Amino acid sequence: MTAPPLETPVSVVIATRNRPASLVACLDSILAQKHPQFEVVVVDNGPSNDDTREVVSELAMHEPRLRYVRESRAGASLARNRGWREAQHPIVAFLDDDVLADPDWLPSMVRGFSRDADVWAVTGRIVANELETPAQHWLEAYGGFDKGSTPRVFDLNGHAVDSPLYPYLPGAFGSGANIAVRRVVLDRLGGFDEALGPGTPARGGEDLAVMASVVLGGGRLAYEPSAVVRHAHHRKYGQLRRVMLGYGIGLGAFLAKMVADDPRRLVDIARRAAPGIGYLLAPGSPKNARKTADYPAELGRLEHLGFVCGPAAYVMGRLRNASRGRAA
Repeated sequence: MTAPPLETPVSVVIATRNRPASLVACLDSILAQKHPQFEVVVVDNGPSNDDTREVVSELAMHEPRLRYVRESRAGASLARNRGWREAQHPIVAFLDDDVLADPDWLPSMVRGFSRDADVWAVTGRIVANELETPAQHWLEAYGGFDKGSTPRVFDLNGHAVDSPLYPYLPGAFGSGANIAVRRVVLDRLGGFDEALGPGTPARGGEDLAVMASVVLGGGRLAYEPSAVVRHAHHRKYGQLRRVMLGYGIGLGAFLAKMVADDPRRLVDIARRAAPGIGYLLAPGSPKNARKTADYPAELGRLEHLGFVCGPAAYVMGRLRNASRGRAA
């Protein structure tokens, strides 16, 4: 593959469900992008009302770059897959509906593909939109999305993270809340695993699986810190508890998916078990070193519990999808 021209048209896919207010703010930030050609595909995922359709339809009357698609089956991966298959352009960027994109986000994402030869996917920087409550500070300090201001390229050869867990290191590559992938790569990978992600028993892990599959498949993934979006961290502790449990379940489910895709990886993952446990539990590990004295121990326990349950959650998701297929 070669680096796409900086003016390459992009399809932006946003999966959303029953959050029209945050969606409108997100769309306003995308439609203000300094990029010559792009479209926005809003996928309404298993909605319980017509609010999203009405909001997007009203905006689309004055904005031809905006399209509405309804995906009745619940699940973020289902919605994202529907979105990129509806997309018209060679690069597909995915955003969550609770982020605001800086004006240069889209051209920066395209520029990320020129960071190195054979870049298949690009992740951008995610910073907090506000830090006002303890829950927001805890998420940013420990489980936050910001990967810093240094550009990186990841692959299996000369651009690896110095860790025994790589390339199964969670979060090393960035986050699916701000990612762009070549459409041809999505087609090659089969898109997002529909047994992973929000709306499934796994709750997450779909972005980890795509990013790891890019690297394990022989491609390169670039982190482009100039492609900035601002994320609305949950304000309440109860919401943060659910987030941390979901992180754990998603991570365990992601590893189960890696083995399900290629059983030979079981040996590779098993030999990383000891350093992996240390990464999860040791106070001085890179994962835990930023914890403050007031960080609730309960959040760590929830994440560890979720990790143990993750493989079973992935199996449940696979069985549910198989049942859907038989019903169809």
